[in-house]
Amino acid sequence: MKLWIGRDNPIIPEDMEHYVERHPEDEIQYAKLHIFYDKPIWSDGCWRYSREMCEISNYMFPEIKPGECIEFKSEQL
Repeated sequence: MKLWIGRDNPIIPEDMEHYVERHPEDEIQYAKLHIFYDKPIWSDGCWRYSREMCEISNYMFPEIKPGECIEFKSEQL
């Protein structure tokens, strides 16, 4: 069994743009994190074209940066 976890690009509120640009480590606060059944394809700043299991809290898996997707195999779960 395999699962994929991908983080979209951040959607930053206009009033936070000046702050986040100076503190890129905080960008993950505004980037959605998804779990997929199939390998997703990167398109227009987010992961698409796959069956999505769920969206999880954006603070989980901080090692996944915006625009990245990782694969978990059954022995890792």
